[in-house]
Amino acid sequence: LSDEEMYHTVYIAEAEPHHMVQKLGREVDGEFEMFEYFRNPKQFEPVFHEKVMPYVSVAYNCMYWDNKFPRAITVDQMAKLKAEGRCRLIGLCDISCDEHGSFEWLNHFAEIDEPFFVQDPLSGEISKNLGDMKDTGILMQTVDILPSEFPKEASEKFAACLEPFVQGLA
Repeated sequence: LSDEEMYHTVYIAEAEPHHMVQKLGREVDGEFEMFEYFRNPKQFEPVFHEKVMPYVSVAYNCMYWDNKFPRAITVDQMAKLKAEGRCRLIGLCDISCDEHGSFEWLNHFAEIDEPFFVQDPLSGEISKNLGDMKDTGILMQTVDILPSEFPKEASEKFAACLEPFVQGLA
């Protein structure tokens, strides 16, 4: 691909646990044992902020997170990436909606009728005016009921298709 084609190419990648953490004291690309991670998460340290985050423009978070696990990225790690000019993140859709969870700065949830807002992950400042997006702002979508909205849309579509036949069926 030419430089121009690469610039206009969308890359999609899925981060798995071994992209996000490593065993304490082990090389970054060392062997990863999922069972061991889930059994003893305190024996692992986060690496997502170094291995993945500097290359991500938009993140879609839908992983299970519990406070016994390392965060995907902390406010301090994000601040360091921003200070070093290594943060490309402009958008985050988080359907997990874990307050101060895997993306530590997440502390505001949107409604389905207004699903987007801008948040500065360093200051925590939030704006519903999408025009307020500055260099430090990230477009956020954090609708905690979003997964339940899909069945609603499917039900409404199905009902609309079925409606012409209801009189005849009755």
